[in-house]
Amino acid sequence: IGVIGAVANPALSLALLFVREISPREMLQDWAGQFTGGVVGAAIIWGINDQTRAKRGANGWDTGGFSELGSVIAAELVFTIVLVVVFLSAISNGLSTAAIAAYTGLASTVGMLVLLGISGGGMNPARSFGSSLFTDADPDALGQVIVFIVVPLIAAIAAVFIWLAIDDAEVGDTL
Repeated sequence: IGVIGAVANPALSLALLFVREISPREMLQDWAGQFTGGVVGAAIIWGINDQTRAKRGANGWDTGGFSELGSVIAAELVFTIVLVVVFLSAISNGLSTAAIAAYTGLASTVGMLVLLGISGGGMNPARSFGSSLFTDADPDALGQVIVFIVVPLIAAIAAVFIWLAIDDAEVGDTL
């Protein structure tokens, strides 16, 4: 991506599309690479350490605690919105690519630390999809993955509007 070099999260690519930083074609190309990377990464992790022994990072709900579907959706929305707003704010403030990556990585880390106990740590549809293919969990992670793909994409769109409210950008600057 011309803005910062690369983005590994489809929600961030969708936000960049909406703020006219990338074209629809670039977004689709990014998504192809991101989802392929998510699957390859999950396969490598599965090959190193079978997911039946290490279920951390496997998305899902109804696994206990705060993991009911409503809680998962709410938590995924909130933390993905924060992630995307941080990302867009860092870009719009003209920060260096290293600073953009640092702030976005910190927002992602904080979100992941909270979400691990709630949903397995979504916020990234590509990572969630890849993980669901190789996770042998009860309930079935692949059967629940649609939430971890759709919710972050909805959050990305909502985050654009929140970012517009706190930034100098105008609605006309977006799609």
